[in-house]
Amino acid sequence: MDTGQVLKEVPELTRDLLYSWEAQGYISSDKDLIGKKGYYRRNYSPKVIDKIKKMFEYYKQGMAPRAASKRANQDISQGPSLFET
Repeated sequence: MDTGQVLKEVPELTRDLLYSWEAQGYISSDKDLIGKKGYYRRNYSPKVIDKIKKMFEYYKQGMAPRAASKRANQDISQGPSLFET
């Protein structure tokens, strides 16, 4: 999924915030070279998109990016609960 699609999936997320999190190492993307001018298109895996969504929810609640990333990683590693419906 490219950047535009991610921003549609997470409506309040901004491109600047997404790229900032990537620059800080909280998330990562694969980059495809486009054209001769050397532009890159970022592609995010489903696992990274899941982390972005979780991280953004914690971020909106007031957590700093580092804490939001750590909490999102914990959520992802635990997986869904048997009692969730």
